[in-house]
Amino acid sequence: MVKEGVMGPLIAILRFDSVEGKKKAARPLSNLTMHEEGAREFVEMDGVVPLVAMLHESGEDCKWLATLILLNLTCNNRNLVVIAQKGGITPLVAMLSDKAEGLRQVAAESLRNLGSNEDNAVEIAKKGGISLLITLLREGGSSLSKESAAAALSNLAQVEANRVEIAKKGGIGDLIELLRKGNNKGKLRAAAALYTLAFNEANRTLIARGDAVAPLIALLRDGCDLGKIHAAAALQMLAGVCSAEIRKKGGIAPLIALLQDGDDAAKMNAAGALHLMTCDTENTAIMVNSGAIAPLVALLRVGSSAGKSNAAAALHAFSSEVKYIDEIVEKGSIPELVALLRNGCKEGKMHSAGVLGNIASSNMERRNAVLSEGAMDF
Repeated sequence: MVKEGVMGPLIAILRFDSVEGKKKAARPLSNLTMHEEGAREFVEMDGVVPLVAMLHESGEDCKWLATLILLNLTCNNRNLVVIAQKGGITPLVAMLSDKAEGLRQVAAESLRNLGSNEDNAVEIAKKGGISLLITLLREGGSSLSKESAAAALSNLAQVEANRVEIAKKGGIGDLIELLRKGNNKGKLRAAAALYTLAFNEANRTLIARGDAVAPLIALLRDGCDLGKIHAAAALQMLAGVCSAEIRKKGGIAPLIALLQDGDDAAKMNAAGALHLMTCDTENTAIMVNSGAIAPLVALLRVGSSAGKSNAAAALHAFSSEVKYIDEIVEKGSIPELVALLRNGCKEGKMHSAGVLGNIASSNMERRNAVLSEGAMDF
């Protein structure tokens, strides 16, 4: 809780005092704004304006303290627009060129948070932030700097024009390098950025050609839980252009393992990747022989809406080959598919209907089993 009457006088010092006075006021403010109540009060009392002014001061200490406070403020989405409106983006982008590594890292982390707002992401790019972040990613001396740069680029890449610009400036190669050689946090942030960049079709090809598949599979197999989620998401985006490479590099087994043991997001991404890899019949045979059907049916029962839809899509592809239908039925899929037909999203209903249709058309006994579950009612 912020002690009553403390915030106003400290903000006044930021506005009117000497550089030394501002630094003395900024130290307690950096602690007060770590808490939601303090951050809210700081913004409501218009503390952002003098804080942004401090970013233009020549002293490293002054910039450091101001950037720490801004970083605290950017942890609340409500403050992102205010900071941009008060001119916070320009000095933070400029700080990416500062000689002090610590300042560059904290500026990148602040821009990461600011860039989660789409308008801010556009503005950061206009101010030259993409090139500077890529330079920090490539040349930063600390793992923290590289992690913050990768995370900032990931958020900026929510904007299509920024995806193109990041690729044009060579950022994809640097992200793949971090994916290969970074620490655990660096690898997961690189994977997250590559996933977002892969929403651009040309980037998907660049990422695949840049040999990202092997380190993504390594992260999928050996990474932390969040790293596995990001790796599976990136592989899902790439599966349409390099499914054979994912198979050859050993990606199917860890995707199935994630389908069995991951959380809802991990299972959703793993099922999505497996579905998109079924465009190659050799992949499909390996998936079935490796035990993919049982966890896909289980996901129909307990997954998220998107997870159920992805599971049904993969089973739809499997069921197009009659030789796999027995196992799909034996694993208890029919009641789960009918339930999805009843309550699923549009895509889930479509794929569940496809699987049930393939099951019913395979022989009369299976047709009767589908009808007995009430499939014709929908």
